[in-house]
Amino acid sequence: MSLEEAIETTRIHSVAGLLDDSRGLVGTRPFRSPHHTISDAGLIGGGAVPRPGEVSLAHHGVLFLDELPEFQRNVLEVMRQPLEDGSVTISRAATSVTFPARFMLAAAMNPCPCGFFGDSTRECHCSPPQIQRYVSKISGAADRSHRYPYRSARREVQGTSRRKRHGRFRNGARACAARPRAPNRAIHGREKDLR
Repeated sequence: MSLEEAIETTRIHSVAGLLDDSRGLVGTRPFRSPHHTISDAGLIGGGAVPRPGEVSLAHHGVLFLDELPEFQRNVLEVMRQPLEDGSVTISRAATSVTFPARFMLAAAMNPCPCGFFGDSTRECHCSPPQIQRYVSKISGAADRSHRYPYRSARREVQGTSRRKRHGRFRNGARACAARPRAPNRAIHGREKDLR
């Protein structure tokens, strides 16, 4: 992360009250993974005194949405502005505040509610209408703005806890975020292809 990016990221985390007194600049790219029950205000920001939400806290880093269809539709829809503009504006009667929100969006979902559609080892028990309803939950802003659709086969990881698997993903996402890259809104044409 460049010095300019570190200063900007540190300012956002300072406004949010997330800096330790013993810590100087935020030197690593943020990795934010909010729970699917987050509100739109929690994701975008808000409050009587406007504070940054998860999209701004992920500025210059990764915003990971696990179990994407479980997020409320309105929460996914409010991401349109930050994804397109790279910033989010929160307006109140007394003031209006704009926070930067240039982040890499990564999301994961199962292929169906039970998670076994197309699996070679376990049978899916979901009906076609159930699968359609499940997949249709992500239509809208999240569906229109995705850049790298990738289907992965389920892997059995013996003796590995969910926390450890999530940690491995987080480390991999941080490594990707550390590479020079363009935020979601700046990707055009052939750059969208998987490498």
